[in-house]
Amino acid sequence: MESEKIIIFTRPRLTASISLTGAKCDRLCPYCRGQYIRNMFTVDDLDKILSGDYKSVLISGGYDSEGRIPVFEHLDVLKRIKSAGLRINLHPGKLDISMAGKLKGLVDVISQDLGGLPPAEDAEFYTALNEIVPTVPHLLLGRWGADLFEEMDYLEVMGDLPRRPDRLVFLVLIPKNSAPPPSLGRLKEVFGKARKFLPETEFYLGCMRPGGTYREKLDRMCIELGFSRIVNPARSIKEDYLKKGLPFRETGECCVFD
Repeated sequence: MESEKIIIFTRPRLTASISLTGAKCDRLCPYCRGQYIRNMFTVDDLDKILSGDYKSVLISGGYDSEGRIPVFEHLDVLKRIKSAGLRINLHPGKLDISMAGKLKGLVDVISQDLGGLPPAEDAEFYTALNEIVPTVPHLLLGRWGADLFEEMDYLEVMGDLPRRPDRLVFLVLIPKNSAPPPSLGRLKEVFGKARKFLPETEFYLGCMRPGGTYREKLDRMCIELGFSRIVNPARSIKEDYLKKGLPFRETGECCVFD
């Protein structure tokens, strides 16, 4: 397991994020409201991306009413990116498994959001998709509330799979208005139970999580718990590692890329 090796700090500045739908999203889920895709490149920016210093691309977009993005309508875009030598991380939402074979050899990795389907169905979807393209599940903690009970159901069914995921990315809800984020104590409980369900899975702390003091405390807790990778760690974390001479490695692309 990578947790037995040195920690990896990821700052994905070499990965360009493209929204296939621009700023349009029909779902406007409460935890996002379409705000994250507004800062992404669009398909019209492809020339700029391919002429830049990027090494990979995250393909995402706003969901339609069924929770999908128009992946198969933009296969020409994916082919152009791939032919330029860039790696592709696809964040598709719901995906028609019968069509997923078209992505083999074109997409390097798929980032699957757990929670779009009931737990057992999401686990089946992961298994089917992972047979076609390497798939890394992502779990947003706090999506259904601060108690995190629903998240535990997803972790448990993933742990029951004959072939468990080798990596799992945890995200933490950034609350709207004045609502508090999930407590660090509760998150620690969830991470502990997740480790029991998934003893060999590498845990990553992804890019979506609150900032400030909360972020620093969360990052430090995850390091203590043996997480393999931290995306955009609090600045003081790296400073401490440098001062103490502790080993670490840095990467510049999406955390799902090796």
